[in-house]
Amino acid sequence: MSKPFLQTPPPTPPPWMPRIRRTLGRGLAFLGAGALLNQAAASYIQYKALQADKQLPEEFVLEVDLQRLKIVEQLPTDPFAALKGAARQVELQRVVRALDTAAADERVRGLLLNLGDRESLGGMAMVQELRDAISRFNATCKGRAPSVAMSPAFGEAGSNGTIQYYLASACDQVFMQPSGTLGLLGLQSQQFFFRDALDKAQVEPILYTREDYKTAGHLFTQRGFTPQHREQTTSLLEDITSQMWEAVAASRGMSMDSLLGAVTRAPLLAAAALKGGMDAATGKVPRDHGLGSKGGGASDEAPSRGTGGAEMSSTELANLQDAPAVPPEENMPAAPLLDGLLYRDEVEAMFLKSSEQAARDKARKKQQGGWWGKTPEADRPSDAYMTRVPLTKYSALQVCLHGRL
Repeated sequence: MSKPFLQTPPPTPPPWMPRIRRTLGRGLAFLGAGALLNQAAASYIQYKALQADKQLPEEFVLEVDLQRLKIVEQLPTDPFAALKGAARQVELQRVVRALDTAAADERVRGLLLNLGDRESLGGMAMVQELRDAISRFNATCKGRAPSVAMSPAFGEAGSNGTIQYYLASACDQVFMQPSGTLGLLGLQSQQFFFRDALDKAQVEPILYTREDYKTAGHLFTQRGFTPQHREQTTSLLEDITSQMWEAVAASRGMSMDSLLGAVTRAPLLAAAALKGGMDAATGKVPRDHGLGSKGGGASDEAPSRGTGGAEMSSTELANLQDAPAVPPEENMPAAPLLDGLLYRDEVEAMFLKSSEQAARDKARKKQQGGWWGKTPEADRPSDAYMTRVPLTKYSALQVCLHGRL
């Protein structure tokens, strides 16, 4: 008589099964430890942020570096996004709150918006909200903390720099390299239609729409724009463009005719872009932007705002390379934005000097221990999104931002 089924001993597991269990257990333990370390690092960064905010000097310049920071509506949930080489990301609302907080802080003496060479700044709604925050900063800090935007170019090599300049135009002054271009090319809409590809694959799309202006399914059912689709897309672009040009004209103190004339001739080199803001009534380029000229040194007044669009670009940057730069009279470090908080960090800004001034500056720097105070490594945030003020190529900006605040 055979033994009952329940009394039969279980089969012997294969020899590799214990190794798999041990490996899986170690992997889960490693992931758990990584999650704990990540949380601890986040808590440490938050603590250092609060400490850095308490240690901010009496005067500092606030920097928003869009070259190294990507503003998003919501942070991704992928925990490995940083390992994929993605740009540092911060939520839009955190940046907006930080700008509003900085506007009410009497220690803030200026706002530096570095657009870099980033071609995409996100959706139009996001750019408008960020621009509104900069406008509120200007209104609150008028006469106390000017805002400056800089970029190597607004639309390099003929690309479209409309959105970048639209954001930059909210600042008091706008700077770009003398060799840069101003690509105010307007807005465009590019859409794909897969009907030809589906026909080649002998696939018949079956979609139902209520009216002619319901165009979501045109991606699969059409080979191009229908008249109704083109009409609504054109109307949308015209409305957004109209809002954008009106805001730019109001910020720069230009007439719509002058602005649209520059847009019609775009893309423009720096010199032509400056003339694009020419006042048609006076027939000359305004020179009250306070940057001086070659051999004449820097002006005693900071660049003024809104006179015929003189700040559309600056061709005086190259000239000031040969003019004496005005060093700051006192230390004024920059405070980058990080997750809606104010950070302090070391400022590396080497002024472009003339040969006659180099020896005197060297002696002065040695006597005073340098123009810029260095932040101890222990006090520096370990995970700052923006850690430097890249002013090496912008001597005019240095004179304006650090010599005249």
